[in-house]
Order: sequence, then C-alpha cells, then structure tokens
Amino acid sequence: SELHSRQLAHTVLYRGQYLYIAVPKSECLVPHEFIIVPRVHIKSFREGILNATNIGASADEQRSFEHELYCVQKVLCKLFKSEFECGVVFMETVRNLNKNYHAMIHAYPLSFEHYNLCPTYFQKSILESDVMWNSNQPLVSITKDKPLQRAIPPFMPYFYVQFGLHDGYVHVIEDENKVKQDFGAQIIAGIVEKVLFKLKHEPFQKQMERAETLRTVFEPVYKNKLDDKLNNNNK
Repeated sequence: SELHSRQLAHTVLYRGQYLYIAVPKSECLVPHEFIIVPRVHIKSFREGILNATNIGASADEQRSFEHELYCVQKVLCKLFKSEFECGVVFMETVRNLNKNYHAMIHAYPLSFEHYNLCPTYFQKSILESDVMWNSNQPLVSITKDKPLQRAIPPFMPYFYVQFGLHDGYVHVIEDENKVKQDFGAQIIAGIVEKVLFKLKHEPFQKQMERAETLRTVFEPVYKNKLDDKLNNNNK
C-alpha cells in the first residue's frame, strides 16, 4: 500500500497517519473529484484496520482510524461548501474480495442543485439493482448513530454512499455481475447529465494540474484546520 501511495505521489494533497487524500488518475466526472485512501492495505472501510489480519490493530487504533476519516470528510465538506457552494457525496464499492483490492473512497463535489437529488436517485437505483430476492436487507440507512461499522458485518461485498458527513445508504451486494464497480459513478453521471463510458487514465501532466488546482484551495487554511483537528485528538 505504501507502493500504491508512491505511485500516486504526484496526485496526493494530504497525508495523515492512516489516510491520504488524492485526485484520481483517471478522467473525472465532476470538477475537483478526489479519493480517500488508507495508507495500510485493507480491503474495505467496513473491515477497517481492526479486522484486517495483516495489521493486527487495537480497538483504540481503529477508533483513531475512524476519527481521522471523519475529520478528513468534515474539513473537505467545509471546503467545498465555502469555496465552491457544493455538497460532497462519498462512495465506496467493495467487490471481488478474494482479489485483495485496496480500499478507496471516491468523493464527488456536486452543486447543491444536484447534491439534493442524490438521496432519492441513489435509493431508487439501489432498490432496482441486484437480485429480485435478497437474503440481506436491500437498503440499510446510515446515520450518525448507525454508521457503516454497525450497519453490516465485515467481509461482505457492498456498495456504500454517504451524503455529507453522516447520512447515507449501504447495500450488501448479492450478485456482483449486476452491481459493477462503476455502479455509483453511473448514478452520479445520470444526475449531472453525462454519459459514462470507461474512464481512461489521464496523462501525467493533466493529473498534476488537477492536483495542483485542488492543492491551492486546500492549502494552507484547510490543511491547517485538518492538522489541528487530528493533533488535538492525539494529545
């Protein structure tokens, strides 16, 4: 995963203790799209570092990991609301658990006109996806009191979407042939009225430019806010 981090070094905006923020290497659906990636190898954010057998983390370390994710999301939600008048949709798609892919949250800043449509669009799309007869509840609502960690067991394929800081949905994937890796991106594409084909990797220079554009907004004000939040927690 540190190799993964080095391969993305030119796209990275921020490195925390557990996570880093970067821009994707592929084409973006919306301006200022970004990703949140664990620095250690885990298969999903539901698994976390506590359930990852290769890490052997304590419950306290898992709480610190979750707190860092919350702080990252909180500061970025403030940034996009203040600087761009956007809300942020966070998504994670976990499939092919036997292939050992690295966990990643994709984040899409959307104008509030589009952002406010998201809960309805995602609810409808999730309920219409996958198999007709689910052995799991097809749609589980996520709230501040019932976060992802409490909503489903670890080690299951799932699609997760969060609108801003707390509220969202999680769907346990029954048939991975019906819920593809780009499931959430296709919904976003529909909301912003774009057609999503296979997203190609952009040239190195273009990736650098996108990172630099977002970095100039993130630094120094929001970077310092995030540092302060994380440092205060560690004291």
